[in-house]
Amino acid sequence: MSDRENGTVIQSVKRAMQLLSLFAPHRTPSAPPRAQWTVTDLSRATGLHKSVVTRMMATMAQEGFVVQDPVTKAYSVGPLAFAVGNAYRPHLVLSQAARPVMEELTARCGHASYLGVPAGQHYIFVVAVESTRSIRVTIEVGERRLYHSGAIGKILLAAMPDERIRQVVGSDPLPKVTPYTIDRIERLLDEVNAVRRSGIAYNREEAIVGAGSVAVGIHDARGECVAGLGIVFPTHIVSEAEVEALVPLVRTAGTEISQRLGAGVSGEHS
Repeated sequence: MSDRENGTVIQSVKRAMQLLSLFAPHRTPSAPPRAQWTVTDLSRATGLHKSVVTRMMATMAQEGFVVQDPVTKAYSVGPLAFAVGNAYRPHLVLSQAARPVMEELTARCGHASYLGVPAGQHYIFVVAVESTRSIRVTIEVGERRLYHSGAIGKILLAAMPDERIRQVVGSDPLPKVTPYTIDRIERLLDEVNAVRRSGIAYNREEAIVGAGSVAVGIHDARGECVAGLGIVFPTHIVSEAEVEALVPLVRTAGTEISQRLGAGVSGEHS
């Protein structure tokens, strides 16, 4: 019973959440935001004994909620915490902002549109507007995909530094989802650099044989890329010239969604 408070709150869980919450943005001046926390800093900020912090952080690292730098021993947010957070934000914020725009985009171009967000070692589709055409490509909401195999994934990678990309996608050979999937990290980085320059990412049958896609980034009020917007189409009925004609439609839709999230209001992102 020593681990319970008022019969309903489990103290150890409460302490773990207290520690994890320190990694969230918009903290109070007494606990300013930072990318990494040492055990000493966490102990000082929470008032918990260092031995307690050490055990709890080790447990959370084992479960993927935090990761520990092998050199500095400091902790940062892990992929599972990131995925849990993204399960909240897209549905309450992104979906409301994006769905009306995506419905218009699909109506104009005739192809399905999707929104994807980062989720640890993968990205996940969180909003979908399906095509009504008899020949179409369908992707399930909640489906996870490797970053290097999709246009939305490449958009999300383009927002990361190269070092982080290597951590996320791994080393050569990268998993081949289809015969056309990029399987070399240097080739992937070359393509990601092209995405950074153009703001457009392409998928040419790299995730599904016979399916191509075009994607752009979605940015929030801080100018950060929080999602990717893409349209998906059967490659045998859409020529390269037609693909390029779709790009302005996707760009316009991406800009509108970003503006709905506050991007560009302060002039930091356009």
